Parts: sequence; structure tokens; C-alpha cells
Amino acid sequence: MRFVCECLAAAVTLGVTLLGHALLGQALLGQALIAAGHLPAAVAEFERALDLRPDFNETRAALAETEERWGASLEQAGQTAAALDHYRHAVGMAPSAETQNHVGVLLAKRGELDEAIRCFQAALALDPKFQNAQNNLKLALKVLGKSK
Repeated sequence: MRFVCECLAAAVTLGVTLLGHALLGQALLGQALIAAGHLPAAVAEFERALDLRPDFNETRAALAETEERWGASLEQAGQTAAALDHYRHAVGMAPSAETQNHVGVLLAKRGELDEAIRCFQAALALDPKFQNAQNNLKLALKVLGKSK
């Protein structure tokens, strides 16, 4: 896998197009880097690809998914603040009710209830029937009402 990443990186760096399209080369490199576990480098490649085509939704989705994975790994390592940054970037790239809800949960755990409520509401704006976000919003409002 390392050899594949190095070859793809060399092709992109030299400006060689893969299969006739530089964007495809960077997307392939991003996917190879994900497979190799190099999430920061994968994010950088997807961001370069977006610089070439900001309107390419597939790249935005791949970047969002990679940011979510990176956020999850940071969250598992106990780095909640850094994880939140990556989850928020993911939501900015490709809005997701699930990710928005998860950001709200993490914020609620940190005691940031006003911001958590905004996240739950944003999740419900994306998916009004999302039961977890509905439940989390009700609970956060109830807790906030008791704490004020």
C-alpha cells in the first residue's frame, strides 16, 4: 500500500494526470491514503482536489467522510476538542443529520447546552424524523431549563 501511495503522490506532484484527469488522481491518492491510515494526508489531498473543482460533490463527500473518521479516532483517544473540529468540518463539507447530532452530544457532554441544542435543531432541519436528535433535543432543553 505504501508503494501505491508513493506512486500516486509522485504522479500528482509532477502534475501527471491519472486516467486523463488530475482530479481523479488526487481522489485516488486520497482513497489510498485512507486505506493506509494516513487521514491527515488524505484530507489534504481531498482539499487539493476541491481546489481544482469546488463543485465536485463526490470529493466533498469523501472529504467529509475522512474528517469524520479522523474525528472518531481523535474522540477515541480522548481528544474531544480536536474531534469536534473535524466533525464540524465534515458537516460543513456534506451536511449530515447523524454527524450534526453527534456534535451536539459531544457538546452536551462538555456542558455546552446552548450550542448542543443548535446542533440538534440543525440535525432535525436535515432530517425531521431523526429520533435520536428529537430525543437529544428534548433532553437538552429539559436540562437547560433546570439549570437556569
